[in-house]
Amino acid sequence: MDKVDKIGIEILYYMRNKKSYTRIEIEKQLEERHKIEKIPVKRLKIWVSFALTRLTKQNLIKRIDRGVYQISNNGLEKLKDTKAVLQERLNKYSVQADKKAKLAIKVFYNANKLFIKDNIRNIELGVSEVTLQGDFAQAFKDSLKEMKIYNYYSDINYNKNKYFTKCIINEKMEYFDIFCDLIIHSRGESLEQDNLLAIEMKKKENRKDRLKDIKRLEIMTSDSYIGEILFDELPPYICRYSLGIFYDLDVKRRQIKLDFYQHGELVKTQTIHYNSNGEIVE
Repeated sequence: MDKVDKIGIEILYYMRNKKSYTRIEIEKQLEERHKIEKIPVKRLKIWVSFALTRLTKQNLIKRIDRGVYQISNNGLEKLKDTKAVLQERLNKYSVQADKKAKLAIKVFYNANKLFIKDNIRNIELGVSEVTLQGDFAQAFKDSLKEMKIYNYYSDINYNKNKYFTKCIINEKMEYFDIFCDLIIHSRGESLEQDNLLAIEMKKKENRKDRLKDIKRLEIMTSDSYIGEILFDELPPYICRYSLGIFYDLDVKRRQIKLDFYQHGELVKTQTIHYNSNGEIVE
């Protein structure tokens, strides 16, 4: 399938609600969707023009006025068939993510014990969240080495998705650069499951941007961005993390509230306690 056909499927997806859209509206939507790829606007408009012509000839859309288009019944059927193929692929990704989530949980619990034990003084002294994130990243490195897992790495505020900046896109097609506090990933080496674990860390007293952090974890652990993948083996926008954790550290009570996210949803909540020696209290 060539680029014009792919653009055509994106146009059908955008028009799926049967409303009429002007060519300008369609171009703007595609510009936002492909913003991360930095495709020259002129080139993208040419692709959109060819795609609209091809879709019209195939009776997948109909022109209802000059520069105004609407999806046809044939177009809806085409989109339905295409999404069925994509859903099958998504199901495979989902199964793989679940397998890796079990590994992510084991790595997390082991790293968390190391983190609390080795950094109890920093925690008690109230050092900054950024310092603690760095300490946690080191604990993950030690944990991965201890567990003999050599194809994943821990990074804080990592901002690259291969050659692009790390970004997410929401259901409103709004585009955001992201810097997750801590991630465990293969740095693009493993196509099977590149993204293993995403963690957002907050101290209990820090109430800033909590909802944004939670939303970020929901999107990052989704099986795809905005419900479909549109042919990309590795989508340009970040998703498919096997596991996401919101790590809420309460220093005064010596406890950590954990919210676990999979497939874009909160699946488990847990509270862990530790003592003044940095030992996890079971």
